[in-house]
Amino acid sequence: MRDMEDLILQGERSNDKKYERYMSILADKRVLALFGAGREGVKVAECLVGAFPDKDIFFVDNDTAKQGKEVVPGICCYPPDRMRAFSADELAVMNATLFHVGKIQDCIADMGFAECLVPPLKEDPYHRGFASFLYRARNAGLYASHLPELREVAGLLVDDESLRVLVGAVKCRVSDDNLAGELLSLPQYFPSEIKGLFRQDEVFYDCGAYIGDTTEAFLEQTKGIFQAVYAFEMDPAIFKRLESNRRLLDDRISIFPIGISDRNGEVDFTPMAEGDGSSYVIRFSGNLIANGVAQLRSLDALREKGVLAKPATFIKMDIEGAEMDALRGMKHMLRSHKPKLAVCVYHKPEDLWEIPLFIHEVVPEYRMILRQHSPLMNKDTVLYAF
Repeated sequence: MRDMEDLILQGERSNDKKYERYMSILADKRVLALFGAGREGVKVAECLVGAFPDKDIFFVDNDTAKQGKEVVPGICCYPPDRMRAFSADELAVMNATLFHVGKIQDCIADMGFAECLVPPLKEDPYHRGFASFLYRARNAGLYASHLPELREVAGLLVDDESLRVLVGAVKCRVSDDNLAGELLSLPQYFPSEIKGLFRQDEVFYDCGAYIGDTTEAFLEQTKGIFQAVYAFEMDPAIFKRLESNRRLLDDRISIFPIGISDRNGEVDFTPMAEGDGSSYVIRFSGNLIANGVAQLRSLDALREKGVLAKPATFIKMDIEGAEMDALRGMKHMLRSHKPKLAVCVYHKPEDLWEIPLFIHEVVPEYRMILRQHSPLMNKDTVLYAF
């Protein structure tokens, strides 16, 4: 734990210095261009509008569907050529994406604006971009202010591998070190600690079912010996693909076009990038690119109304940052039935302590482990409780 605390405090000091310097560079420029009008770009824009309300700020993006549209209030998106209307002396350009950062930086350099990049290319050897820097800077400060909670989580984890995953996840979020290395563990959602507890009457709740890939894996892991599966996918387009999955044609499998939360109602959502392998994301504040409406329900409410005839023995949650809401909406089920849990804790930085501490508060007798299921530490970190 001492190593993790040192990482956090060192990251906080280093990122604070860089943040002050980068913001001073932006303060000297008249025009700020954000390359990437996606989810991360929206968060960068919200930060910059608050810091520089009087500057000319706009998005550029290669996606013609976004061009000419207002992405957040008062900030429109244009083709990259828009930057040519300004001189290098008055323009600052930020890569506001998390993917294809190197390619976008090459594009900016080809246009003659490499010297306008913030952070400068020489300070971004891993091609992480400004969105990633802001993410790390905020995380370091956030983790520093929540060291007591992180210490408590470390005390709840029951094996050394879990502690190493916790340290690795924190390190990734405050520094440039993002590789899992020997921490990588497969298969996802079915480590030996969970699979060893399977019974012949398993009832699996697949929250964030996408097109049914995890449910398929459950069928393989149980060799078809189970009692029931309830799968939940909130996006209508993805739900159609889930519904047409012929591998799930089994009378014991029920699928629902809803998202799992702590309330019953509707929510706006924004599709993630094509091929990202995820379900859809509940929109962030200020994000105007939400283009759909989905239904939300709590698991406790569904059980109370008799929609879910059988209580879960195993629940998996990969619901794009809504995991805490979903857990709050199933407190009765947790206390009454104590299902095995596989909960993603990588969508929000605070998930690393909020989710395990909440689960421990509701069911103190749960044992908990952390496992890393992606070679990149910012993805597929899963908390298991059993």
